[in-house]
Amino acid sequence: MALTKLNFGGTQQALVAANIPIINSTSMPANSIIQTKMASSNGRKDSDSTSWTDTELISLTFDNTLQANSKVLVRFHTTTGEADLDGSWAAALFLSIFENSTNLGDDTLGLASAGMSWFGDSANAVYTSERASGELLFTPSVNNGTYTLRMRCMTAGKNRTVGATNSTHGNMARGNTQVVIQEIRG
Repeated sequence: MALTKLNFGGTQQALVAANIPIINSTSMPANSIIQTKMASSNGRKDSDSTSWTDTELISLTFDNTLQANSKVLVRFHTTTGEADLDGSWAAALFLSIFENSTNLGDDTLGLASAGMSWFGDSANAVYTSERASGELLFTPSVNNGTYTLRMRCMTAGKNRTVGATNSTHGNMARGNTQVVIQEIRG
């Protein structure tokens, strides 16, 4: 929700008469947070696609249209997982935030990567997981875009998971996925 005025139950005239400034987002100093949206998910997405794929875990849009000259700060945190399927070294997973259809990170590497190192032997399936995070301050290309978390695998056929380990066993690690977007006054 955007901060538009100080609300103490009185009228705007009462604020002025009491010499209390009326605070709105256009009178806030540069680099002030104007609005924040956050979402979390306990879901999971499995994929072995080498193309950017929507995790379908989180989709965020600001409540109010962005102001001219605003920046957007985006953060994400998620658990990633992989199963050793063939006794070979693990392959990287890349994560990025998209504003509508625009990748805000590197076209190949995204905003963060999760690379697992394989351990064990070929007779045992080893499930690994780690926490991955990314953050970016950018100038938005639209005044009210939709922000989604997407994934891309480095190697086709190496299934990777966002939101949990690759195993669906109840004792395996899971992790809440969070995305936060904030409008920052320019």
